[in-house]
Amino acid sequence: MNKKKVILIRMCLVAMAGAVFALGGCAETQNEHFDTFDILEKNVAELQEAMAEGRISSVELVAWSLDRIQRYDYTIKALITLIDRREAFDLAGQLDRERQQSGHRSSLHGIPVIVKDSLDVTGMPTTGGTSVFINHDSKRDAFLVHKLKEAGAIIIGKGNLDELQIGTLGYSTAGDFTKNPYAPNFTPGGSSAGPAVGIASGFAVIGIGADSNGSIRIPSANNNLCGLRPTRGLVSNHGSIPGSIAMAQGPMTRSMTDLAHTLDIIAGHDAQDPITERSRGRIPPEGYSAFLDKESLNGAVIGYVSNLIEIPADKVGEDMAQVLAVSKQVLEDLKAAGAQLVRLDVTTPEDQILIDLIDGFNGIESVNKARYRWERYLADHQITNRGL
Repeated sequence: MNKKKVILIRMCLVAMAGAVFALGGCAETQNEHFDTFDILEKNVAELQEAMAEGRISSVELVAWSLDRIQRYDYTIKALITLIDRREAFDLAGQLDRERQQSGHRSSLHGIPVIVKDSLDVTGMPTTGGTSVFINHDSKRDAFLVHKLKEAGAIIIGKGNLDELQIGTLGYSTAGDFTKNPYAPNFTPGGSSAGPAVGIASGFAVIGIGADSNGSIRIPSANNNLCGLRPTRGLVSNHGSIPGSIAMAQGPMTRSMTDLAHTLDIIAGHDAQDPITERSRGRIPPEGYSAFLDKESLNGAVIGYVSNLIEIPADKVGEDMAQVLAVSKQVLEDLKAAGAQLVRLDVTTPEDQILIDLIDGFNGIESVNKARYRWERYLADHQITNRGL
């Protein structure tokens, strides 16, 4: 098959700095379908339509993702573990044949997914970012991973994270420093750095992170993504290494459309995680994607923290000035879409209340409960102190 070089130059407006990083570079592909269908940054609906019409296949989509990872991840270090290529192609081929015979299972059928390396995936180690667990092979899938696979998604790799999910910089002894693909000299945010950077870099379509104090929301903001930390009980934590008592698993995507479709798959009751009992009867029968509406901002009331955006120019450096300019433009875009903006001033007493609440989540009570959660997690994997 003839090879054709396709120049993919991506000029990126950086959410956290006014910088451009030519991650798109030169991408060489090995399939004639790529001549007429550009995979980069397509959402799940567009990909499903293209696969249904035969313009692309899951095998080709996986090949494109793996080739892109091979070209760029040695620099940005988004992933700790990557699926075996033969296994990936076999699985994608099975899903392509199933599509032809009986149709697609869901909106994520044949779609590559990156999960945070705090979630168990059969056949891949769950390191939690620490070299202590570098050889800890998972013996089962986390509940939400099982639901993704059941929906036909392909777990293509496991993303780097701050070690044991503690931090906001994207560094671990198992995965090194993950770099922001838009501005490598800026932090990608954490602790779910790897999935965020992987999705922003086009390594996969869907990312899954975990969040208690911002571990989904911070890297999503820093990498121009949509990120959701669900209410505890909506998505199961079973099969994840322990984090804060407020920890919740959630999607990280390039669009709200993809986020809604992913939430439709991973939300729901899990007998192994009792708190998900609260989700019974509270999940829309028609799914969250049924509420997608291009006009939804018209009349919406959105508050913004003024003293984090309206900062005098002489009080900030050049880099921060660029960040603030982007933030102010976002507010203008929201107004143009019909939103009503409410200016909020956050003062020191409220700041201190928030800090006290966070300290409560991460204080002695959380530490005591963490011991119980760790004992259960290790027991599930038949790991003892000697086993480590």
